[in-house]
Amino acid sequence: MGGRILIAMTLALAALAGPGSVALAAPAGVVVAPRVAASGTSVVASGSGCAAPAHVTVTGFLFPAPPALVTDVTVPAAVDGTWQATFPMPAMPAYVLVECDGVTSAPVVIAPSDVDAGSLGTSSVTTTQVVISTSPLVNGSTFAVFDLDGDEIASSTVAGGVGSVTVPRSLGPATLLAVALRQPNLGIPLPWIPLALRVQLPLPSATTVEVDRHVATAGESVTASGTCAGSPQLTVAGRPAGWYDAPPVYVNVVPPLDGAGHWSATFPMPVLPSTVTLRCTSASVIDVVAVRISPSAGALPSIVPTVAGSEAEVAVPNTAFQDTLLAYTADGVPVPLSISPAGLGFIGRLPLAPNPGRIVLVGVESLGENAIALQNSRVQAWTVDVPGTGATPSPAPGIESTPSPVPDIDLPATDAEVSRSGEFAAGPAGFVVIAALGLLAALLVIASHARRAR
Repeated sequence: MGGRILIAMTLALAALAGPGSVALAAPAGVVVAPRVAASGTSVVASGSGCAAPAHVTVTGFLFPAPPALVTDVTVPAAVDGTWQATFPMPAMPAYVLVECDGVTSAPVVIAPSDVDAGSLGTSSVTTTQVVISTSPLVNGSTFAVFDLDGDEIASSTVAGGVGSVTVPRSLGPATLLAVALRQPNLGIPLPWIPLALRVQLPLPSATTVEVDRHVATAGESVTASGTCAGSPQLTVAGRPAGWYDAPPVYVNVVPPLDGAGHWSATFPMPVLPSTVTLRCTSASVIDVVAVRISPSAGALPSIVPTVAGSEAEVAVPNTAFQDTLLAYTADGVPVPLSISPAGLGFIGRLPLAPNPGRIVLVGVESLGENAIALQNSRVQAWTVDVPGTGATPSPAPGIESTPSPVPDIDLPATDAEVSRSGEFAAGPAGFVVIAALGLLAALLVIASHARRAR
């Protein structure tokens, strides 16, 4: 009965203060410590400004159970107006209210560190910081983040219904507890809802993996390297035959780490398109990063390109996730690839080099409907054999490409042109000499016939 009366009183206070806000008033200087501790730990609430005894209540809530009044005590105030009350940490998130002289304090949220009351993801992560935020919270209340030992890491005053704090990434992979006061929710008979949400911080530094060549001849050496702020495990798994088939595993090693968290490993290029995956584990956090590689030839589907000026256009396979596609030469040199919608599909454009060559598109393809949701996809590579631009540039549009005949021009013969390899040079003098020799030969023939006739 007393619990129902208290809840009714707090609802009335909330209505007077207005939605989404806290009525701040005496008693003054209310301090509750610790605010985060194991359930059952002694919690001390103290303050000042009370002429009459202080009435301390602790109201807890953990879905799906109904709200509960877990502490209801009245303690005397000293002559100077100070007061103090001790109670056990409840096994659920709760808020503490203190009432004296007809005025009630702002609620203070407390939470057990050993009870999982929900989780909260990080809002953003950079190389040095992690932002934690949530809403809709009570304006004017405190949004605070603690470690599981009860030490406050960061706090801020809620504004616009949003509570947000920034913590160093170097604290990772610790688990923090975000403590807040949520705005009322229909169906929950409370003016405010206490929250205690676990936040898993990432590893203190980013996990990375890269390879020196994404495409190479099968059997050639490939070196993978990166960073890991934990224990690394490197695997290289080939393209599975189908959705239900296990991929062939070519590499499964624990690469050594140096003092700065760098690792590297060398292995032969597999005969199938493959995924190079680095799993970095520390405490309960596992970071997974991956890149895709492929041999330059083998059991790979091919795409026939269409030449359009200085580019080769390819129809992107309808099974490919176009945002995963990257292009490389057969030697692993990156090639610019632009993809744009065309009709019901997509067209990829690749620049042409002077000489013919092979380009390999490496990415992910779907193995059926709902590929992303059901994870029925696999690594894949497509070969594109492109022509070269050649030594002669393509003619400009609108210009006749057939060579024009060179006109005959009579030029006087030079001494060097008179005879070269037993040939006469062209020119008027050459033709005169040829005509004279021909006339002389004819006269000799006539003279010979005349002698025989005698």
